[in-house]
Amino acid sequence: MKKLDPAGPPERISPRCLRIPLPDPFVPGVTSVFVLDSEAGLPPWLLDSGADMPESEAALRAGLESLSITPETASGVVLSHTHLDHAGGLLRWRPESLLAHQNAVEEMRNLQPASSRGRTALRSMGVPAELADDLAPEDEPVGGAPFARTPVSHPVSGPDGPIPGSGGWRWILAEGHAPGHLMVFHPEDRVLLVADQFLHRWKTPIRIADREEDSFGLFLASLDRALQLEPHIVCSSHTGAIQPAIPFLADRRAVLDRQLERTLAAVENGSSSAWEVVASGGDRRPSGGLLILYLRERLAMLRHLAADGALVRQLQDGVERFVPA
Repeated sequence: MKKLDPAGPPERISPRCLRIPLPDPFVPGVTSVFVLDSEAGLPPWLLDSGADMPESEAALRAGLESLSITPETASGVVLSHTHLDHAGGLLRWRPESLLAHQNAVEEMRNLQPASSRGRTALRSMGVPAELADDLAPEDEPVGGAPFARTPVSHPVSGPDGPIPGSGGWRWILAEGHAPGHLMVFHPEDRVLLVADQFLHRWKTPIRIADREEDSFGLFLASLDRALQLEPHIVCSSHTGAIQPAIPFLADRRAVLDRQLERTLAAVENGSSSAWEVVASGGDRRPSGGLLILYLRERLAMLRHLAADGALVRQLQDGVERFVPA
């Protein structure tokens, strides 16, 4: 699978889908806007808007120029989720229409968003206070509420539905990574655009900001939903197209099942927090941002095991601890 080039030309994914790679200030340095061909006579929809930076906007406008459209004259934008590498372009230009899930709209309007990687989140994982101070990003959560006033003309709700006038494209709710995260699917072409939900050779950061949410269970449900669709191609926003799709998705499910088993075994052997599970030797000990990503995943797994009744969760001085049921 080839690596995406942020300076590369638009790429045809399927007869009804074009990818425009864009520069991105976040890791891995490239994201995508997908052009979804619409019904005859209608401009295409865009999946996402790129980052809030002039280089990203310029690359998007150049990529759309060959189609004789601009970001403003497309039918609209389907927003996969509210993270700045996907939604930042909405701070630079206004689309004709904006389709977003109601869960994402609520996150956009939230003036005090909770963090999944700030000091409070790290302490809930059991990270020692002095290390949490070193690991936590500055000014977390980054960006505050930049989309609090962004108009959403097409708020949608429920598990799935059509994209208006798009010639068959459908949005599908895929929670776990971000509130109201959407995948987009074309049943005839069997193309599944997954944004950040499933990344090839990268871990998808799992949301742990809401203590009462089983985000890992929601993520697993989205993976099972993707398998039920039987796509021929899976395309994320930051990695190249994945074919064949079914073996990739099935392997991802099997890996997560094994990690759940190891996490449960770690608690049965005396670990009680996400920090202790990672430090117990079941995983390679990463550092920096990768360590936060591992910790988030393990805390989400521990919460899922508690939701399933295998563990009991206890809150002790801000740390979420788990014991066998």
